[in-house]
Amino acid sequence: MKFLPFVALAIAGAASTLLAAQPAPIAVTVEGLAPGPFRPDRASVWRFHRDNPALRNGGAVDVEHIRRWHMLVQESREGTRWAVGTSETALADRGFLFRKSGRAYDRFGHVSPNLYVNGDRLVAVYFGAATGKPGIPAAAWNRNRIGVAFLQKGIRILSEDGKPVDAQILALDSDRAEARLPASLKGRKLIFEILAEDGRAALAGSTVVAARVTLRLLFGGGRTVD
Repeated sequence: MKFLPFVALAIAGAASTLLAAQPAPIAVTVEGLAPGPFRPDRASVWRFHRDNPALRNGGAVDVEHIRRWHMLVQESREGTRWAVGTSETALADRGFLFRKSGRAYDRFGHVSPNLYVNGDRLVAVYFGAATGKPGIPAAAWNRNRIGVAFLQKGIRILSEDGKPVDAQILALDSDRAEARLPASLKGRKLIFEILAEDGRAALAGSTVVAARVTLRLLFGGGRTVD
């Protein structure tokens, strides 16, 4: 028995010597493999990327090619994360595309987000909204509904003297949104500003309008009209 450690070391050494003696593989690059249209009625060839994983610490993902950008979205317990790059694999993590809504329907996070792209325009992200069961966090990811978030222009609401007004703004579809104002503002004069999609650059401002239930504003031609 006293010789067993020596024997084990000898075997390990022989194995390492054998492995070290193996010649390096020949790496051949083959080009011109871009496929034609996908045919669901035929078998297809899929290959794992050489440098996987392409992105660390991720969950379920979706990727789309929009103009010169490749955009990836992925699930998380705090909302929908995203990464962007100029190739299918050179993707830089950009943090959260948007976080949880703050409402009950997605309180446990976003699952399996999918990008909705129309031509070269990103329209929306559909996602599994993890509602969960009250008091049972373990069941959170098994009680999902489908939520959607639309990419839109920003809206900023100001009082007549230029102070920001607290309002909840929800999308109605890809082109319309609803601003929910406190009932205490009924009849108050307000200014609505339309911002670019980054929520910063001002594109247009309305004239001073009185807040009312039937108020409808239309943005077009660089201005907002009542």
